[in-house]
Amino acid sequence: MIAGLQIVIILLLLEPQRRRRGVLVGIIGTGAVFVTIYYLGPGTLGLLYEAVSPIKERFGWLGLFSLAGLLAYAVAFVIAFRIDAKQNRAIKAGSKEAFDKRVNDLMRDQHYSHEDATAAAAKVRDEKKK
Repeated sequence: MIAGLQIVIILLLLEPQRRRRGVLVGIIGTGAVFVTIYYLGPGTLGLLYEAVSPIKERFGWLGLFSLAGLLAYAVAFVIAFRIDAKQNRAIKAGSKEAFDKRVNDLMRDQHYSHEDATAAAAKVRDEKKK
């Protein structure tokens, strides 16, 4: 515990005084997360193992990992869809930042030219609201 406190003091001394409070909050938050994992982790893993044991018995490890991957993909897909819908609403509302971000994203991710990316973002902007 003393070594941990010494590390915290050293980290705080390395930061400028105006940022020390933020760093201290981050250190305390990280410590709280680790303490929570330390005390609740084994019980949570036990409950998780009991919950997935029937799935593992029926479908095997490959089926279990496939189902977990499918679930993770579905969650990521829903989150991405909501982010895209939010950005589309901002573009339709006339946000220049959202428009420019969409143009930059299309140029970076889809390898559009600047003209094609601008036309695609303008198409989203000019769509009728449903």
